[in-house]
Amino acid sequence: MKLINRILAGLLIIIIPFTAIALSTNILSRLPDIYAYEFTKSRVTEGIELTAKPTELANLFSGYLMGKTKELQLVSEYQGREQQIFTMRDQIGMYHIKETLDLALIASALAFFTGCFLIYWLRRRGEKERVRTASKYGFAFYLFFWLWTLIAPMIGFFWRNSAKTHFW
Repeated sequence: MKLINRILAGLLIIIIPFTAIALSTNILSRLPDIYAYEFTKSRVTEGIELTAKPTELANLFSGYLMGKTKELQLVSEYQGREQQIFTMRDQIGMYHIKETLDLALIASALAFFTGCFLIYWLRRRGEKERVRTASKYGFAFYLFFWLWTLIAPMIGFFWRNSAKTHFW
């Protein structure tokens, strides 16, 4: 039984950061504020004649990813004709993004409920100290992933630039 409890605690170490990362990524990917900021920052609507403002575009993307609208469609008038802004390729790409986010949400929800069950199971068996230890290691694992997302791009940047300075 102790071996099973150790295996479950090890599983809990992996589940805690996975759930935190997957749920936070999923929530942030569906927020309209992120899209509004990016559309305003990159000035997407300046190059083409759109009646939609960046906030309206952001709400369109966010609504599509949340499932409020079924299709990603935006019509603009160009030389007296109505024209679709998003091509079929764009719509298929957004559909795949939405599908991936939905699958990630399901996986993170399953991981969350599995983690809750594991905590309940281990506490019920009198393994409170093992739950605490697993939570600490899970937090450390999460911190490692968070720091890696900051450090990895810098390593890649310096690695590419250092290769350019040598003559071999």
